[in-house]
Amino acid sequence: MVSQEVRQHLVSALILSRIDYCNFIFVGLPDVTLAPLRRVMNTAMCSVAGLGPRDHVTAEWRDLHWLPIEQRITYKLCIMMHAINNGTAPKYICDLATPVNEIRGRSHLRSATLGHFNIPRTRTRLGSRAFSVAVQTAWNNLTASIRSLKSTDSFKRQLKTHLFRLAY
Repeated sequence: MVSQEVRQHLVSALILSRIDYCNFIFVGLPDVTLAPLRRVMNTAMCSVAGLGPRDHVTAEWRDLHWLPIEQRITYKLCIMMHAINNGTAPKYICDLATPVNEIRGRSHLRSATLGHFNIPRTRTRLGSRAFSVAVQTAWNNLTASIRSLKSTDSFKRQLKTHLFRLAY
């Protein structure tokens, strides 16, 4: 009775917004832990597309341009890092990221000229999930052409396209 477009808006507003809210905490979690979120998103996709519970959803994911949970997390991290890089993020968040070219003795490195940020060293897997590590790692893994974009709208568009290509 309800069109696919209306179902898509309902799912985006009621389900995907809850998954995307503070999804920074899901960084680096094992696949077993992310599996329930994947199942929720697959069920949401089935309800939007009108598929049965045993139907394949990959083609529908591509048609609706939805990113899988891992890419959604990376997307949010990179958006935050873009704000840090442009100076529009709050100061307490900007203080967590240090460009390589601002570190004494490292300004001559190739990573300094590429616009990379210094990733703090960690000894544990839990330490690599820290926001200050994960956000800079996600940023440094982007291509230079995406990192160099100043406009937030064009950055978001290029980033989603890049992550979409990686996912599918």
